[in-house]
Amino acid sequence: MALPLLTLPAELQALFAQLLVDATTAGRLAQASRACQRVLLQRLVQLREERRLAAQAQMAAMRQQKRAAVLECFEAIDGGAFYRCKAHTVAFGTPCGKQLRAPRSGSLSVLMQHLQHYHAAEYGALMLTLEQM
Repeated sequence: MALPLLTLPAELQALFAQLLVDATTAGRLAQASRACQRVLLQRLVQLREERRLAAQAQMAAMRQQKRAAVLECFEAIDGGAFYRCKAHTVAFGTPCGKQLRAPRSGSLSVLMQHLQHYHAAEYGALMLTLEQM
């Protein structure tokens, strides 16, 4: 026997709303009736916020992985203000050794441009690696 949600005591309705783990289910129940919407609204807001925070954390992790992958090709000099390229030159197989000044904003665009223009093979491998993350 199934009891309609709204016939349950308020404590059980609140418990049911807290136990919902899926924003889609909560959203559909909230659309079913205004009474259900009042019961589930707070949990639906929580579930949406959890989803937003998870997506934000995933994007931050991807940015950190990209940063780490780019920095593997360089050696920090002078506390990170300058970087020395460790990528090998095609002609001689020796490290490039070019020193680059990184901007204070933490952007890696200068380093990425160096790899793109002077080390096409490493840049291509880096891009493939980043796409698979």
